[in-house]
Amino acid sequence: MSSGSSPSVPLSVAGLGCSPSSWPEPWLTEFHERAAIIEFDGCEARDIAEAEAERIVREAYARGDIVED
Repeated sequence: MSSGSSPSVPLSVAGLGCSPSSWPEPWLTEFHERAAIIEFDGCEARDIAEAEAERIVREAYARGDIVED
């Protein structure tokens, strides 16, 4: 899995902060879970895994896929 073939999502999409560390739960948890899966199962470097996880979570947020409690 490589982030090079995926379109970029603007940092401001759907109101998430510029850095995942500033995201509310459950978005931060989802980011960490996705990054770990991409890194270990996808055999990607950590920085690539985090970039791809950030893109995936931002898209999910924009679609409303995760509902905050």
